[in-house]
Formats: sequence, structure tokens, C-alpha cells
Amino acid sequence: MATAVGLSGNPSPRRRRRATDNSSSTDKVLRDQQVRGEVQHLVEEHHRAIKDDGRAVAGSIYARFSTDHQHSIADQVRACLEWASRNNVRVPFENVFFDMGVRGRKSQRPGLDALRAAINENRFDTLIVLSTSRLFRKAYEALSFVQEEIVEQGKRVLFLSNAIDTADPNRIVNLHIQAMMDEQQSVAHAGHVVEGHKGLFDAGIVTGTITFGYKGEPIHGQMTKKGRPRQRLIVDPETSHYVK
Repeated sequence: MATAVGLSGNPSPRRRRRATDNSSSTDKVLRDQQVRGEVQHLVEEHHRAIKDDGRAVAGSIYARFSTDHQHSIADQVRACLEWASRNNVRVPFENVFFDMGVRGRKSQRPGLDALRAAINENRFDTLIVLSTSRLFRKAYEALSFVQEEIVEQGKRVLFLSNAIDTADPNRIVNLHIQAMMDEQQSVAHAGHVVEGHKGLFDAGIVTGTITFGYKGEPIHGQMTKKGRPRQRLIVDPETSHYVK
């Protein structure tokens, strides 16, 4: 009887998790379709604006957002297409690559992998990206990728926000400078994070994975930077006896 109630009255945790996963997957598909529609519309406008004299350079665009930039793909593509239209670079829809909700530290991403395939297939001459952080989180990673996988193939890369153009030796120096600045900032930022976590730990606040035998208790009125309830660390009455 208890099993029947669990199945029909209150879905089991496994079923609730499966329903949530299916809903999340559906939302992702719909969001992807919406973004692709927006990008296709922008590309069509770009084709109407660019001169069709047969001398346009074949172009490509890469865009990415992490969880902090939920709706920026179309904005990034729009900025890149505006530059392309002014500089006689024609970007077909199939040469616009993007990754949604993926952090820049990952080197394997669907959009980036598709860009790599386009490079190997020689489908474009000029790649346009809004900034180095959209390609990779760290400029030195972008520098390595650009030099080894694109420039050595005889292709041009532009980072609009960073004023970097690999066709101009003087401006590519900016990429090297940005890479060094990123490295120094990363070291400094790591120190701040560690000290911040120490302070939270001393105050009994949950800062990461909770050790078996403990659990988090929400603190009323306090939220994390991700909008989740901040929690204090307390002994879990259900599991602590195993530890004891």
C-alpha cells in the first residue's frame, strides 16, 4: 500500500528528478531554437546590408555566454555582424558558432568544436569574436588557440572589445599584454577567494561540499551571490550517529 501511494500520490524522488531533468532539457531546446532564430534574422539583415560585388571575404563568428550572461548571444553576434558589414566580410548563417551556458575554462564545447571543424575545412578567412573572454576565460588560452589553430592556418582573427587584430602586428601585442594581465589577476583573485572562504568557515557558514554527519540550515534573510539561501553548518541528527 505504501508503495502504491508513493507511485500515485507522491512521485518518488527518482521520478521527480526525472521530470525536472526532462523539463530542463525541453527548456534548453526551446532556448536554443529561439537563439538560432534571432541569429538567423541578424544574418539575413547583414546580407542585405553588405555589398554583393563578389569581393567580400568569407567570415565566421563565435559567441559564448556563461551562467552570468544568460541572453547575450544575439547581442554578441549583432556587434560582430555590424563590424563585418562595414568591412566587407560576409558571414553565412552556418559560420556562426555559439555555446550557451558553458564556462570558458572548458576546451571541449559543441560550438567551439564546430568552429574547429570549420577551420579544418577552410570555410572562412576571418574570425570575429567580441572579446577574448568569449573564446576562452583566460587571454593566454585564447592566445594559444588563436596562434596554433587559426593564425598558422593563414586566417585572421579580430577581438572587437580588446582592439586586437592578428592582421596588424602592432595590435596583436595587445593580446600578449592581456594574457599577462589575466594571469596576474587570476593569482590575486584566488587569494581573495581563499581568504573569503576562511572567514565564512570561521563563522560556521557552508562554503562547499558538506561533510557526512553535517547538513546546511538556511539562514533567514541571507542569500548567496547565486541567489540561493545562505546556510549555516549544523550537525545532522539522522547521520551524525554513524560518525559518533
